[in-house]
Amino acid sequence: MSKVMVMSAVMLALSNNASASLLEAAQSTISLRTQCVSSHAATSIFLNSVEATISQINKEIMTWRETYREIDESSSPELYFDDVNTAKLLDADTFVRASEEMLRIQVTDLFADNATQLPDDIIAGIRRLRVTVAKLRMAIGNVLSIEAQLRPAKPTDKAKVSNEFLTALKTATSNTYYH
Repeated sequence: MSKVMVMSAVMLALSNNASASLLEAAQSTISLRTQCVSSHAATSIFLNSVEATISQINKEIMTWRETYREIDESSSPELYFDDVNTAKLLDADTFVRASEEMLRIQVTDLFADNATQLPDDIIAGIRRLRVTVAKLRMAIGNVLSIEAQLRPAKPTDKAKVSNEFLTALKTATSNTYYH
């Protein structure tokens, strides 16, 4: 069995731990909003949760970077992107982007409700969490960019370009000077 066949669709999917960690990231900010943000216990619980989440997401980032490196160094990178792998990759990208947006919304609401009461360590933890999720999105995006580069370009029959299209293209690209 070839190495590529063994890798299957699981390679380009988020791990269960990363998926759970992304959901936990948004949930921890919701929990903090419902508690007294200035309480030491709430701060401690939140920061422990954030650190565990960041640790798990960092492991996932390393996995995606290794995947990128492996595909990039492969003599046949197109073999990594069959229909199933591409679908899993797009699902992972969509899930991370949605999680990032949920986290952004929760953090915005948290700051709107408690802007002056948030301790500095909570603000720093939130920032580290958001940066870590953004790094995961970028790591997945890097793999996605390889897939996009390998995707065959759709050929166009230039002889069938309509006059209306050419006129619109000329209008859009003509230099217009306003004085």
